[in-house]
Amino acid sequence: MGVLQNRLVSFRYAWRGLVVLVFTQANARIHLAAALSVTALGVSVELSPIEWCVLSLSVALVWIAEALNTAIEFLADAAVPERHALIEKSKDIAAGAVLIAALNAVVVGAVIFGVRGAAWQRVDSCLDGGGCWDYQRKACEAHDQSKCSGSNPAPFRTGW
Repeated sequence: MGVLQNRLVSFRYAWRGLVVLVFTQANARIHLAAALSVTALGVSVELSPIEWCVLSLSVALVWIAEALNTAIEFLADAAVPERHALIEKSKDIAAGAVLIAALNAVVVGAVIFGVRGAAWQRVDSCLDGGGCWDYQRKACEAHDQSKCSGSNPAPFRTGW
């Protein structure tokens, strides 16, 4: 088999692993629904490139943790089918890693989308002369274009 064929076989195994993950693990399906929802929300609020990077890294971290947790569980169950204290501890630790990753993703999402939500709630905040973020400007313009056009001489910031 050639080098390219070997790589294609490797990708096939990787995709098969992802399918097994999603179809055998209820939590993976929850993570999938959350990832799709966050992606749709990110598209709708027009996240900046840096926000997409932070968000996608957080989502990827959750998926990596979930995949490793599942692999550890499958391997442990195959190696030691009966109940064993050390196997139980290793499974708990792996599940804890998923929890840490998921909580991190919730915090990242709250920061990214919470800031945007606050901007939409306070559309007049960009009129105070102190400058505003680009998404605050968009919120302001969506609320009342006449109040925002040219009324704020302060520079607009983009990104973080």
